[in-house]
Amino acid sequence: MKTLEFRYKNIGVNIILFSAILATFTHCSKNRNEYVMATSSPGATYNNIGKSIAEIWEMDGLGKIKVLEGKELNSKTNCLLLIDRKADFAFVQNDTRVEEFVTANVVDSKIRTMLPVYPEILFIVYHDSLKPKSLKDLVLGRNVAIGPTTSGTARFMKILFNAFDIDTNGFNMIYCTFGENLIGDSINVSCSITGFNNSRIFNMVSNLNGVIYSFDNFELAGKGSTVEGFNMSYPRARHFIIPKNTYGSSGPRQPVLTIAIDCVLLTHDDMDPYIIKDFVESIFNNAPILSNNNPLLGSLSENFSSGTVNFPLHEGVKMYLERNEPSFFERYAEMIGVFFSIFIVLAGGIPSLVRWNKHRKKDRIDKYYIRLLEIEQNVENFKTTDECERYLKEITELRRNAFKQLINEKLIADESFRIFINLAESTIELLNNKMISLKR
Repeated sequence: MKTLEFRYKNIGVNIILFSAILATFTHCSKNRNEYVMATSSPGATYNNIGKSIAEIWEMDGLGKIKVLEGKELNSKTNCLLLIDRKADFAFVQNDTRVEEFVTANVVDSKIRTMLPVYPEILFIVYHDSLKPKSLKDLVLGRNVAIGPTTSGTARFMKILFNAFDIDTNGFNMIYCTFGENLIGDSINVSCSITGFNNSRIFNMVSNLNGVIYSFDNFELAGKGSTVEGFNMSYPRARHFIIPKNTYGSSGPRQPVLTIAIDCVLLTHDDMDPYIIKDFVESIFNNAPILSNNNPLLGSLSENFSSGTVNFPLHEGVKMYLERNEPSFFERYAEMIGVFFSIFIVLAGGIPSLVRWNKHRKKDRIDKYYIRLLEIEQNVENFKTTDECERYLKEITELRRNAFKQLINEKLIADESFRIFINLAESTIELLNNKMISLKR
């Protein structure tokens, strides 16, 4: 009975231990399946897109996504959340300089890129009563709104004004929320970096007689425009053409050449590469659904260069992008086979090649022999000194060519070559004697 009782006690202890381990494992698994995504103010573009992507990930069973939203969230704060591991994903303007707010460069910050999401376009909007000849002419002496103080737009516009040699003391720079950033009595020029379908831009163009500033004629895009000049020193930016009638009959009436900076989805390098690979794959697999939810996501593409992103690619992204690429030996198997076959042929054929080359050189000297013998045999038949002189020149040329080929290693200085030289000299002597005889 004691033995039986002891066994039951052991079974009970094992059940309790197993339950504890299972509970711990379940808790850990749950924690690993819960992620935080930093976006922006509720209803703003980053926020809307973040919610769409989070829904897709949850639908694919990749985990529970908590979407952070708030007025205080922007590219800078989102980067800090990633650095502090208070967020696993974040939307950020691609030109964000992490060195400005932490003592680390882009690599040491441990922030990593997942993918460019959509182009954020620079909209400089002004009332159609203004007829600016240049960007400087547009802003000087006017009220220019550049968004919140800590926004990516405000930081970028200061860089842009400096690049175009515009003194910011020459106009009134207004910091305001993007909701207030509208042309009117208090704002002459509205500057925003945002998606093309931003309702505020549509409102200014459609209802407030707004005109979108074009840096140059759109036909100069990619052909040395002002924008390309700026991008030389600011490589995270690129030229962008806003098509005619993007906002219907309200405009723009002509294509607009402006600047774009990508919105990128970031993570940190503590994220498991296989998890990131699954997340990226989910985005591209569901790209049609995402673009239906928001037209901005219609530009999602796997064909982007790692050189265009500010932060290094996460290893999981590299795994996804290289998923269909064959290994080195698979890529070059045919070429390696050809080279190996050539090597085998060469290794076995080198002696034959040496013999062939030697025989070829002998054939060359034999041609010279044949010609000298023809001339020697006909010397007695020559009737004039002109004939003799002509053949003397030919023999001299034969001898010169033979020495050239000897220098170029096309002939061998062997016994055959010495015989040729002796034959040439004896033939020349015969011709000289024949000329003397003819002159007499």
